[in-house]
Amino acid sequence: MRTNNSGSFVGLFLLVKLRSFSAVFSVLVLIVAVVAPIVYSNGANAIVAETPTSTPTPTPAPEVIGAIQVTAKADSTVVAGLTFTLYLNSVGSANERDSKTSTTTPTNFEDTPLGVYYVSAKIPANSDYILSTGVSENQKVTLTSTNKFVVVEFKLTKKPTEQEQALALVKAIALPAQFTKVGSNSTLLSSLTLANFAAYPNFTLDNPEKNKVQYLGTIDFSNTEESSKLALLGEYVDLEKYGRVSIDTNVLKFLNKKAKVTMSGIKLVNWPGEATALIAKDGKDEPVEVSNVALSADGKLSFEVTGFSTYVLKPRVRIDESNLTPKSDAEVQAPENTFTTDQEKLTITVASDNLDAEIMMYRNSEVVATKPTLSSEGKFSQEIELVNGNNRIRVIATLPNGEKAEEIITIVRETQSTGNNTLPSQILRIGTFVVAIIIGLVLIIIGIGIVRKGKKSQEEEELEAHMMQREALRKPAEPTEPEKPKYDKNLLTLEEKVQYDQASEEEIEAYKKLKEKEKLAQNTTKEKETITKQDEPKEPQAESKENEEKLVEAKAEEPNNSDEVAA
Repeated sequence: MRTNNSGSFVGLFLLVKLRSFSAVFSVLVLIVAVVAPIVYSNGANAIVAETPTSTPTPTPAPEVIGAIQVTAKADSTVVAGLTFTLYLNSVGSANERDSKTSTTTPTNFEDTPLGVYYVSAKIPANSDYILSTGVSENQKVTLTSTNKFVVVEFKLTKKPTEQEQALALVKAIALPAQFTKVGSNSTLLSSLTLANFAAYPNFTLDNPEKNKVQYLGTIDFSNTEESSKLALLGEYVDLEKYGRVSIDTNVLKFLNKKAKVTMSGIKLVNWPGEATALIAKDGKDEPVEVSNVALSADGKLSFEVTGFSTYVLKPRVRIDESNLTPKSDAEVQAPENTFTTDQEKLTITVASDNLDAEIMMYRNSEVVATKPTLSSEGKFSQEIELVNGNNRIRVIATLPNGEKAEEIITIVRETQSTGNNTLPSQILRIGTFVVAIIIGLVLIIIGIGIVRKGKKSQEEEELEAHMMQREALRKPAEPTEPEKPKYDKNLLTLEEKVQYDQASEEEIEAYKKLKEKEKLAQNTTKEKETITKQDEPKEPQAESKENEEKLVEAKAEEPNNSDEVAA
């Protein structure tokens, strides 16, 4: 029963709520029905009013901008007076966007659109600063949406003085390889400072195990015109050769000063009473005066020079003459260094002051010793076979640097006189002289005889010619036949051949027979003419005489023709 009352109560409550909800819903519907027409009407009017008559231009989005800050610093100090120029994309007047002069505060390029830019820094000529090494005067900058603000910094250094510039120039020069070998004591140019640049002490060029030059005073490198030539050390300084040091001070004038020279690897032999070494200068054979010459136990020869050029070590060589007999002749003056012997062979001893010398020995033009081994005293001995007469012994010593020395002697080999039939050498020379005079006189006499005979023969020939001329004048002149011209036999007639003596015997016989026939025919013709004339009436007497004369003339001519034929 209690339960039923509770259910009735719940139902009643729900009914009441439902009725309340319905009432509220009804009110809301009524409000919407009243308000909706009004709102619709106003909205429609607003839409009509806002609708344009044509398409409007869209408004661009606002431009995104950034900023670039530029400074120029020397260490931590901002330097003023530089000109900063901003270029878009690349450097060039056409792309220039802005330009500003720097102050002691940073320079800003504000309101700069995003993109790629170049910032250029120009330093005035009168400025005390320059861009630091490796810093470009144009720096690239990129502004992006994520990097809208960029800082650019140009690093500057104090402009060096002229001396600092000269020092930097010299320090940048690298020494040639011959002066930078392992163990070299050469002065490195990079060690120069402003404090010792104008007066550097003990400047040294060292080629280990070869040669070294150490200047005893100071060298001034502050003259840039001269010190810049240190780059030419490899061309004008040569310390590479054994026993030879060369510095061309015509080019490197500032190196023409007092110095100590040390030559390494020198094996000298001490010659008592003589100089330690023979030093020559500028290719001359005469030794030059040097001071403080010394030879150390490890083969280093040192000496001091007052100025520089080319210094070389020269060899010395001697032939031992102690066992040789000088040639002496009261009548004939023997040349210097001439010796005499009657031996077929002699042993010659030679000494050199340098154990590195290569020795060559000649007898006349023949080599008798080639590069012999020298003793610790620099000596060697060589047996030489002598020829009769003069034996010119020549010894040449050559060092590794090409320098040479030579010694020459002459040994005269004279054979001993044997038996009483051999005259002394003086008598032989006198006899030879007398015989020469006699031969000369004989030749003179023979010459005179030949001249006289020639002269006599010439006179006889002239007399004979004169006599023949007189004999010719006494005799009557014989007629000379005219010179017969030369003809071609093939073109001559038989009569011409006979006339010019060109016919053979057969042709002559034929010619005679022909002439006899012609004569016979001529006589026959004349007889016929005579008979005919006798039959004809006689002409006057005058005509008859004329014919007779012609006949006589014809007969007189016949012997002449016969003579011609005979001829």
